Amino acid sequence: ALLMLFSWWKMTWLSARQLAEFSFILLGLLLLLATYLFTRLSGFNRFYASLTMLFSVFSFHVTVGMYAGLLANWISLIFLYLFEGFVLAGLKKNSWRFCAVALIFQSLLLFSHANTWNMITGILGVFFLFLFLEWLTKKENLFRPLMLLVIIIVGVSLNILRNLSLGIEPETFEAVDVAESCVSLINIKDLWGTLIFSLGSHMGISFMNPILYFLAGLGGLAVALDNRLVSRFFTVS
Repeated sequence: ALLMLFSWWKMTWLSARQLAEFSFILLGLLLLLATYLFTRLSGFNRFYASLTMLFSVFSFHVTVGMYAGLLANWISLIFLYLFEGFVLAGLKKNSWRFCAVALIFQSLLLFSHANTWNMITGILGVFFLFLFLEWLTKKENLFRPLMLLVIIIVGVSLNILRNLSLGIEPETFEAVDVAESCVSLINIKDLWGTLIFSLGSHMGISFMNPILYFLAGLGGLAVALDNRLVSRFFTVS
């Protein structure tokens, strides 16, 4: 992320401080565009894609990003939405070309914000198991689990190369550490306290947006009852 910001600075006449200040505008616009493209690639029409883009303006990604100056998070979210969009488009169209584009954005995501890459890799792993079990029962469309497996293998290989270049143990994966420390029954018991802290204190309560959480809850119920590929992906997420 810092390398990208440095490159933008070198390509403009702005000072480093001015670039840091105006980068919020650029990243905000790119995030909206990435959201729109993700929704379109997922199979929704222009109206729903535009509506989703509008709601993203009021999301905590934008508010927290401006409040805390989390430029790396914004950059990674842009790559994340584009990566997910081309993955879903590739799975829907059985296209290796979309898979190749998805691999490019996956690489950019890994080298811009590793924690976000860890999150989506875990989700894709669960989604792969879901599609693989579906193939075992129906014996049709082997392309989907195969494409996801290729994406995961390439991503893990890049992560190993990244760790080696940074002097980190090759077998170190942050996603495994997070799973071992955070996925437990104790966290289910402490769910209410975690929500109070996250929504009422953390990041200056910037995560709190009751309207969007209500709409997200309705959306969660809707996708759980829908059998489309994108809905199953959202359910796994």
